[in-house]
Amino acid sequence: MPTEAGPVPCRRADCDPCAKRLRRSRIGRIGAQSFTAKHTLFWTGTYDNGHLPENVSLPDQHLKYYFKQLRKKAGRLFHQSVIESGSQTGRLHCHAIIMFQDKLPDGMVLNFDTKDGIWPYGNCKYELPRSTSATIAY
Repeated sequence: MPTEAGPVPCRRADCDPCAKRLRRSRIGRIGAQSFTAKHTLFWTGTYDNGHLPENVSLPDQHLKYYFKQLRKKAGRLFHQSVIESGSQTGRLHCHAIIMFQDKLPDGMVLNFDTKDGIWPYGNCKYELPRSTSATIAY
């Protein structure tokens, strides 16, 4: 609804101006959080054939489980995650930027596809972001 100050945001995800405003807000919040974190990592979680979800609602539950287990091992953390389908095969997989406030979990291996026990649905990979701002915008 327009006012003298301009349009009032409707905050709907399918509204382009509101979606852009929300994206800028999230990027700013994640950027600020990454400055206070002790460790910032980029994470990819993939699914093996035995755990491949049939719809997008299952990965939401899987991510909730994963971050709950990760908090038990690492303490306080902040994350922003996304579920996407692969451009070539269409397989669902997850990405997250994770900012650890306390410590990294014991035994965490960087830059290798691994089964870490926290993500039981397939392989996962932890990487140092090449550029934190580019990773946040992704």
